[in-house]
Parts: sequence; C-alpha cells; structure tokens
Amino acid sequence: MKSVEGFKLNRRQKILLLFLGADSLKSIDPIRIMKGLFVFTMEAPETWIALDERYQFVAYDYGPCSFEIYSDLDLLQSQGYVQSHELPGKSWCLYSLTSDGMIYAQNAAKEFSESTNSYLAKIRQFVSQCGFRQLLEVIYRKYPSFAVNSVFKF
Repeated sequence: MKSVEGFKLNRRQKILLLFLGADSLKSIDPIRIMKGLFVFTMEAPETWIALDERYQFVAYDYGPCSFEIYSDLDLLQSQGYVQSHELPGKSWCLYSLTSDGMIYAQNAAKEFSESTNSYLAKIRQFVSQCGFRQLLEVIYRKYPSFAVNSVFKF
C-alpha cells in the first residue's frame, strides 16, 4: 500500500475510504460524504471505533461539518486513492475511489468488524438515495443543535 513519506492512513481516513468504497460504482458529492460520516460518528458504538479516532463536527452552513474530511479527501487524492470529478456549472466535485483506493479499502475493511463495514454501507446507501432537502431534514430533525448555523431553511 502506498504512503507519502512514510505517512500511514489513520483509522478515520480508513473509515472515509470504506464509506467511499461501499458503492464503488457511484461517485458521491461532499454533502453526502459529510452527512454520512456525521451519522456514523454520532451513532456507531465506541467498540467499533474510539471517539478520539472519529471526525469532529461543528454546526455550519449546511448542518454538521468536519473540515477534516475535506483535508482527508485532498490527502487521499494526493496519494492516488481518491479521484474527483468536476461537474460543469457546480462549485463542488464528485468523489470516488481509484483502483488503488479500492484495494486499500478492501484491505482496511479487515481491520474493522463486519458490523462496522455493513453499517457504513447502509449509511452510504441511505445518503445516496436521499434528495438534498430530505437529507438535511433528516439530519436537522435528529440533531437540531447542528442546524443552528444553517443557511438552508425549511
């Protein structure tokens, strides 16, 4: 597996790869990545991944946001595990795993329980099926403290 100057991926970054790889045939946008990993952070048992190994979220423009996710996406892209696809007329990209990223994710999956892997896949499927408004409504309803700074109002 690749690393940059000896850098090894941490468990949080591996979770991101597993989330992206849960549906390796589809690219996913940053809002769904953000909300999916937020749900995982808030709801996964500590026995699956320690609290200090998870992303930290703050209330931001579209609800819960972890700027660490953007940094990790950039890092994973620079290592060749993630690729982005620009969309004409959009200010954001779609993300997916590269073939190296899929291999890394398959190996990383062995470090986590089957419950962790299947829960990440379930979350990925859920956020991918939701429309933007529906996704925010679900998150805001369940975690209203993360909606306080939102520019998106219902």
